[in-house]
Amino acid sequence: MEAPETLTKADLSRYLMERLEFGKADSDLLVNTFLESIIASLTAGEGVELRGFGSFRLRDRRARIGPLGTSIWSVDTNSQNTSVLTRVCSIPVPPSVF
Repeated sequence: MEAPETLTKADLSRYLMERLEFGKADSDLLVNTFLESIIASLTAGEGVELRGFGSFRLRDRRARIGPLGTSIWSVDTNSQNTSVLTRVCSIPVPPSVF
C-alpha cells in the first residue's frame, strides 16, 4: 500500500486561489488565519470541532521512563500536552484536487 501524499499549507492556499479565485496574498491569509484560530483555541485549553471532519483536543500525557534510542540507557520524560485529532469519517479526496 502506498503512503498518502502530505497536504501542505501551500496546497490549501493554491486550491483556494484556483477554486475561489482569490489572490495569493488573500488565500495565504485565509489559511494562516484559520490554522492560527485552531492553535489559539487549543492553547486556551478549548477543544475544536469541525463537523463532518473531526475534533482536536489536548491530552495530558503522564511522565514516564522510556528508552534512550537503541541504547541500554533509560531517560525520564516530562509530562506534556499533545494535540489529538479524532476523525469523524474518512474523507475521500480526488488526486486531481491538489
